[in-house]
Amino acid sequence: MDKELLRQINPVYLTAKQTIRGFAERGDEDAIRIVDYLDKNAEKEQFMREMNRDDPISRAFMSVPEFRFELMNRIIDSTGADNVLDMPCGYTVRGMRFAHSGRPYIGADLPAAIVDIDAAVRHLLTEEEQEYVRYIPVDATNQGSLEEAVAGIEGSVCITTEGLLSYLTDSETEAVFDSIRQVLLKHGGCWVTPDREFREYIGCVFKAVVNGDSELEHRVAETRAAIGKKADSSLQSSSFFSSSLEESIAWAEARGFEIERIPMSENMPDLVSLTPIREGIMDDLRRECRDLCVWKLTAVGKTGANVSLKQNTDREFYVTCSADGSRMTMKTGGRIDTLTAPQIMEAFEEACESGEIEDILIDFEDLTYISSAGLRVLLIIFKRLNGREHFKLINCNPEVKKIFETTGFADIML
Repeated sequence: MDKELLRQINPVYLTAKQTIRGFAERGDEDAIRIVDYLDKNAEKEQFMREMNRDDPISRAFMSVPEFRFELMNRIIDSTGADNVLDMPCGYTVRGMRFAHSGRPYIGADLPAAIVDIDAAVRHLLTEEEQEYVRYIPVDATNQGSLEEAVAGIEGSVCITTEGLLSYLTDSETEAVFDSIRQVLLKHGGCWVTPDREFREYIGCVFKAVVNGDSELEHRVAETRAAIGKKADSSLQSSSFFSSSLEESIAWAEARGFEIERIPMSENMPDLVSLTPIREGIMDDLRRECRDLCVWKLTAVGKTGANVSLKQNTDREFYVTCSADGSRMTMKTGGRIDTLTAPQIMEAFEEACESGEIEDILIDFEDLTYISSAGLRVLLIIFKRLNGREHFKLINCNPEVKKIFETTGFADIML
């Protein structure tokens, strides 16, 4: 699958790649090595000039992934889990850090990210260190996918999600909570995530950086507005975030979790990105976010090897295409998610190679689930065929139709 298409299907891929560049800019040796491997044609000096080190706004943006990464490392260590399943692992040095210290690490992410980070890390680690690290494509909404990721581990697992939940629809959020709970019931351990309260942290860091400076405050507002316009937020509509904190906690507890809120301020390291701005900025930031917490979730119920996972009743994924002149008929079944969505696009493009396709009929009779990645694929095809009169979906079951309705895609495609 062409990487450019994978980026279209999963636009957060680009955000993930910027993260490792920020780590390299801060002087992390492992990150610099990864960036050099991923971008061999770029001179390191040219890359290092991409960031304005003297600009407090740039430093504020750089500090966000730095804080989340270092904060989570501290909390992961405090759990005492035997293994870590890090999703999305993105382009960070966590896998290399775990390998250097001889601790088992599983990095899980979208296929486009896994291809790059796996090759880079394996190239840079020793043979002995490589034994501790494994990268695998995973769709967090798919319980079978998660279980495959942790297959063969010994001991408990700490599952981490950083940023994942903010990109999910309601149906995806429910699926992720259910899938993680079942894996934890089997293997033991916990799930650690800053996602629910991290949006508020971003406001705190900019407030600490601005520190009453009206010019900086204006620049922050302009920059965040510009980023908001570019962001693909059409699918980020989960009520998990729009509800009050108390309601979100109650929702998670109702799905079978006990929640411990771990204060961010008590686990906040001094940030390389922020400390040069002014003296005392870290103390101000800790005060600003004193009420914000990372969630440590433990599955309610018996844990251990004898616990059976809930059976996945989804049909096996398939896609078939046939063309009659300029009209294509596509039939697909099972789950369309981050792992299978590219196959939909591949099937469409292969069918198009035989002639000019002007109309498509897609039959969802056997479809059991579609994620935001699947919806993006449909949108790409929809736009390529110039809209509704050339694009038709039939036989959506009530569950799939509900996903279209809650994401707003029903108004476009159904």
